[in-house]
Amino acid sequence: MNRPVLGNRPVAVALAIALAACGPGTGPTVYAGATIIPVPGAEPIQGGDLVVIDGRIACVGIAGSCETPAGASTIDVSGLWLMPGLVDTHIHSTFGGAPGLAERDQRLRFLLGVTLTRDASTARNFDGNISAARAATAAGSPVPRLLVAGRAPLDRIEGGEAVEPLITDLVGAGATAIKVHDPFTAAQLIEIGRAARSSGVPVYGHAWADDPVRSLVNESVDAGFDGLAHVLGISPLSLTLEARTSPPDFQGTDAWRVWRRSLWLEASVESQDSVARSLAARGVWIEPLLTAEAQWAGPYRPPAGGSEVTSLPFVARSLEEGPEVDFSTADRERLGRSMGRVYRFVGAFHEAGGVLVTGSDDVVAPGLAIHEELRQLTQAGLSPGSALAAATIEAARVLGVADSLGSIEPGKLADFVLLDADPLQDVTNTLRIVQVVKGGVPYR
Repeated sequence: MNRPVLGNRPVAVALAIALAACGPGTGPTVYAGATIIPVPGAEPIQGGDLVVIDGRIACVGIAGSCETPAGASTIDVSGLWLMPGLVDTHIHSTFGGAPGLAERDQRLRFLLGVTLTRDASTARNFDGNISAARAATAAGSPVPRLLVAGRAPLDRIEGGEAVEPLITDLVGAGATAIKVHDPFTAAQLIEIGRAARSSGVPVYGHAWADDPVRSLVNESVDAGFDGLAHVLGISPLSLTLEARTSPPDFQGTDAWRVWRRSLWLEASVESQDSVARSLAARGVWIEPLLTAEAQWAGPYRPPAGGSEVTSLPFVARSLEEGPEVDFSTADRERLGRSMGRVYRFVGAFHEAGGVLVTGSDDVVAPGLAIHEELRQLTQAGLSPGSALAAATIEAARVLGVADSLGSIEPGKLADFVLLDADPLQDVTNTLRIVQVVKGGVPYR
């Protein structure tokens, strides 16, 4: 049988942005000969076969181990690597807004191998984001699947409304998680955690308060929170009140930002490691958003040989942007040393068995940020396989969709990417994308 061969180089960006679906995809399809990474961190299948039927994975195994369905199309993907699609657990989008920027950003994420996203409670457009999430389930839609977190409303809770009905309404409207963004009291956090569990969804959130030296980490974990977004609020846990230097007078100034992000340097590494082990033992996951933090220490530089998508004008503009600050050389040096402590903490948390997931918070550029987050995780000491797990199966578990996404296993949705270089050897090879497949529909 003559089998179509999938080319080893990406098509031109102009065509890729169009995200044209390319047949087959309407009937049973066999992807033959790739090195398959079923679950990052597990042993890859060399020269394996993957069978897709009706948008789901029907079989995966060594060559010849899967029965070829009648009438199936077979694609020779020898020399390529096949792995689960990437996950961005932290975007902020306003779908339906002019001029369709959220939709454009999602297409770019999809082009760069991100097949699942979660809106981290963009409260001003909750209804629009829920509608976009429903539309994104279609396999023929060239955008990542979308989950939406609902934000616990500070004003209404402080206004005396009962917490549980508010959370129930958010979940009933389509929220798949509850995000806590504001500095609630410890009692309010407990009520929010209880209401989320009663509704059957996870609860997570920011781990700091308006008070620059107050951390909400312990209160949040004690309240039963499943996860923490940002590492920024964790550094005060390593310090006694007496050990902290006084913050600048005015919160929100550049001097305050340098001080806040440099608290890591005021604690001993032993106390930081102890906090990392404690949080891991308490079973909380962390979305560290390392790329967002690293931008304060210096501008982002795309990896050599990275995706040609970085040449798109709006992406290039995004890469030139960063935190709007005017730091001195001494400030940058201090922030760089502080970032080294952040890496150490994240590495210690991982070594202690803590779960990490990949979110972008919309820094750098859509899609590209997750590839950079993977590289940042390896900076923290994770192996490429462990970093990839954070962006696939671990993220799917945290989002509550591991029964259908996050790994290459029979019965799961056929959402995966094909690469022309090994991501287990060099995690930046996740940018070497040849094809993205969603629900069995391939896009180039």
